[in-house]
Parts: sequence; C-alpha cells; structure tokens
Amino acid sequence: MSLQFPSETGVYVPRRDAIKFTALTPSSPIPCYMTRSALAAIGCTTSDTPIKLVERFQENRLTVEIAALIKYRRATAKPRSLDIAGEDLDGL
Repeated sequence: MSLQFPSETGVYVPRRDAIKFTALTPSSPIPCYMTRSALAAIGCTTSDTPIKLVERFQENRLTVEIAALIKYRRATAKPRSLDIAGEDLDGL
C-alpha cells in the first residue's frame, strides 16, 4: 500500500521536539514525526528556532517522505504513526 502526502507545511511540536506532517492511506491519515535525530541529519542544530526547523524540513521534504514511505512499507503491522529518525535517512 502506498502513502500520499498532502502539501501542507510541517508543524513543529515542542513536546516531541519534532516536526509533524501527515501521510494519507486510503483508510486513514497517519501522523508522522521527524525526530530530533532526523533534523540533525539534515543539518539542524539545537539552537535553530522552530521556524528554521520547519524551513529545513520543507527543503528536505521529498527525502523525508521517501523515508516515511519505506518505513511504512517495511512495517510488519499497520502503524498508527511513524517516527522518522536519523538512521531512516541514511542512504537517501
């Protein structure tokens, strides 16, 4: 099964220290979170503002969406959410 990604802008979620975006399946939306390790992998630092984190996410969005798609396809059970970590971006 494939995922679709609406073109909405990612949102910084302070309590998770992550950028949230959404993937859509035919049956339901799946919240996705780009974790701090993934943000670091695309060059973000701990001193970056939330606006800068979102900007960097948007610049790298296609790569992040590919990582989410791969992680979703490799899941053994239907995930309720996806956390994209730094290692998920390795090799992309």
